[in-house]
This record gives sequence, structure tokens and C-alpha cells, in this order.
Amino acid sequence: MGLNGPEVPIRDVVVELADYPNVTVRLHYPPGVDPLNASGANLPVVLSFFGGGFRHGGFDAPGFREAYKFRAAEAGVIIAAVGYALAPEHPWPAAAEQGYAALDWVFQHAEEIGARPDRIAVAGASSGGNLAVVSTLINQDRAQHPVAAQVLEVPALDLSRGHLDFSMLDELNMDSEAVGQNLLKLVEDYIPDAASRTHRYASPLLVEDLSGLPPAYIFTAEYDPLRADGEAYAGRLSQAGVATYCVRNIGQTHTSGGNLGVSPAARVASDVIIGIFKKLHD
Repeated sequence: MGLNGPEVPIRDVVVELADYPNVTVRLHYPPGVDPLNASGANLPVVLSFFGGGFRHGGFDAPGFREAYKFRAAEAGVIIAAVGYALAPEHPWPAAAEQGYAALDWVFQHAEEIGARPDRIAVAGASSGGNLAVVSTLINQDRAQHPVAAQVLEVPALDLSRGHLDFSMLDELNMDSEAVGQNLLKLVEDYIPDAASRTHRYASPLLVEDLSGLPPAYIFTAEYDPLRADGEAYAGRLSQAGVATYCVRNIGQTHTSGGNLGVSPAARVASDVIIGIFKKLHD
């Protein structure tokens, strides 16, 4: 039910890590850019993390693959999709460290890949939203690269599950208990040690001081148990002095964003995000 994206130039790079599996980053360029000779293109970059509960999917999953191509072409930016390792084979903090390594690599190789080093943002959906934020937190603790923005779609930001709300599922005649058990299993597979689930690189919503993080654009869905994660994070960022824009998409569910081919509401939400990416050119 997604929207097929146009063919765009693509380049895969492998980022090496000392203590975790190497990670592939797929660079999606706007049409007309030679990915092997992009130096001087001076394009914004959006480092993007796919969703899937930390254990499913990839940048080749049809919904994300086509969205990345579509956004690269429509916004005229480089979409750098991170192929992070999945749980349970690779539990936390592997994906978190890979995400930061990818972010650091993009900054270190900005000229080579045709990027504007002052216009590098992060983005992610669901579990990918978690990793996008975590990459900025690790960056804040280490290199302090100037990340331009964080763009989050239905993000999962409290893996202690303290902000989950299943009440809206009754209107959809969904089994709240079954949904809750499924979410718990995803978290257990990603972070087997319960005590680690409140770590700043696991549950960024619980971080005491969020000041200094990049400007945020956060999109939640009305019928999503994770809705409060994104909205509480928006409130905390605003209180910390971070420029924050948060929208609740009415009538939408956690997965509605993947229905671009059939849902006018999903397409409108996508157009808003593309508009945000376009502003990175300013």
C-alpha cells in the first residue's frame, strides 16, 4: 500500500566499528547526481532509521525503500539509510552504536559524499525514531557534531514502557493485552537486561537534561499506544529550550504512514515531512 518511488542514484558504504558489527549506509541521491562523483554537490543529508520494533525490516523493506527514494527525489536531499543490526541476534547497544557510527561517518566524509556539513539531520520511524534520537545523544556525549534537526515519526522513546497508553485501541476493537505483550517481547529481545532499558541510549525520553539537542519535528498518531512517547518528548524538549514542532495525526494508527498509495492523510503527512527536508536547503 506504499507509493513507488522514482529511480534514484544509490551508493552503499560500509562503516566499520571496533566492538560491534560493521554497518551499511545506503546513500540515496536526487536524480542527476553521480553518487561516485558527488563532491561539491553541497546537499543536505537526512540520516534515516527504518522502523520494525528493533527486530524486523531493513532499508530494503519495500515501504521504507520506496519512501527513501521518494523523499530524496522530492526534497533534493541525500537520504542516508542506516542498515542497523537487528535483535535478538544483535541486542542493545549494537544498533545504537551503529547509528552513531553512521552519523559520525557522514560528518567525517561530508565533502566526499557531496553533503553540507551544516545541514545534516536525523530521522526515524517507530524504533528508528528511538535510534535517531539516541544517535544525537551519543553525539552530544562524544563528537558534538552540529546536527541540524531530528524528524521523528511515531517514535518509541521510553523502553521502560512507562508512557504506553492502550485506551484508544478499544475504539478499534483491538486486543490491548495482546498488543502490550507483543511490544514487551520486542523490548525484551532488544534489551534483555531490564535495568538497561532506562539508560539514556535506550530510553531518551527519560534523560534528565535534553537541552542542546537539535530542533525537533515530531509526528504522532491518534490511535497509537506510543503516542504519549512522542508527545511527552516534545514537551520535555520544549521545556529544555529546544525548538520543537509536534503534530498528532488524527484518525491515524502507528502504521498509517506506510499507506501512501491509498491514504490521502498519509500522503499529506509525508508532504509535510518532505517540506521539512526541503527547508534544510535554507
